[in-house]
Amino acid sequence: MKKIFITALCFILILCTFTSCSRPPEFSEIEDRLKELIDASYEINELLFGEGLEVYPRVYENQFEIYRDADDKVYYYYELEDAELGKIYAYRYNDKRYFIASAEQKAGYVYAADGKFYYEIENYDAEGKESQVTSYYSEQHKKTYHFYTVTDPDYGSVYEYRELSVKYLRFSQSPIEGSEAIYSNANGYFYPIDYKEPEYEFYYNEDDPADYSYVRLDSKYLTVEQIKEAAEAVYSKEYLEGVYEMLFTGAVVDESDSGTLSARYYNYTDSDGQVWLMESDKYKSSIEGKRIYDFSTAKVKRRGSKSFANIEIESYIEGKPNERVKVTLSLTLQEDGKWYLDSPTY
Repeated sequence: MKKIFITALCFILILCTFTSCSRPPEFSEIEDRLKELIDASYEINELLFGEGLEVYPRVYENQFEIYRDADDKVYYYYELEDAELGKIYAYRYNDKRYFIASAEQKAGYVYAADGKFYYEIENYDAEGKESQVTSYYSEQHKKTYHFYTVTDPDYGSVYEYRELSVKYLRFSQSPIEGSEAIYSNANGYFYPIDYKEPEYEFYYNEDDPADYSYVRLDSKYLTVEQIKEAAEAVYSKEYLEGVYEMLFTGAVVDESDSGTLSARYYNYTDSDGQVWLMESDKYKSSIEGKRIYDFSTAKVKRRGSKSFANIEIESYIEGKPNERVKVTLSLTLQEDGKWYLDSPTY
């Protein structure tokens, strides 16, 4: 009987030892790490599941069209769509200015170089007069300027500068009160306006990947590898396996076209050999808002092990503190001896 009792006691001690070694950690042991991971997860969640990275707006280079009027004169133009003014037509043309050079300095000169002063001649007609292209290198601007030298019987050398200019016409289907249209047709009326085109730092072309936008070059993340590195500092490798498949590979939910999910991000090499991070235009954010966690309510669930813990904690969406829910966050201990989130925090 004593032998049986001793054997049972040893079994109980062994079981207790085993249970103690395999029990999940106390919350105090992982609280600081959990707070650190949640703080870091906000940025990663937005990156993976939220609005994503900032991209260059989808603006294309202006595509020129040709218009010939009744006199067979050719006009090169392109269309713009202004948020307030509607459709605008931009016409490009060469604006010509004529100058004569003189060694004498008088009032009204517009430019001086090499001991000469240049005076503008207005209403000058260079048609039919012999001309040739001349180049001038400006040391000040470190730039070469090209212009025409016209041989004129009265003035001698006349310098013709051609500057590419743009005239803007606003289109309206009905007359605009107080404005005088310079042209109209069956479609509507065209009014000259002073207009400044928006300036963009990046333009797309027709050969760019469809349904994807270029992530800005000043972004914190410029490759898929950089995104993964940031995510793996917060989430466990096991959790990220499925996330990576959805975000960087894509997946087929069903056999229909609508059931195919394309990758959210991928590395794209353009014709110049430059690698760009591309982001899908079709991805919709899964994040309702920033989720706040009340650590005073946190407790470790007993189900777990020394390398895995489930924490029950109250949380709410920022700005809605009265709409609390209980959620369970999972943590796993990885090979490097650190805890990582094994479930999403959004």
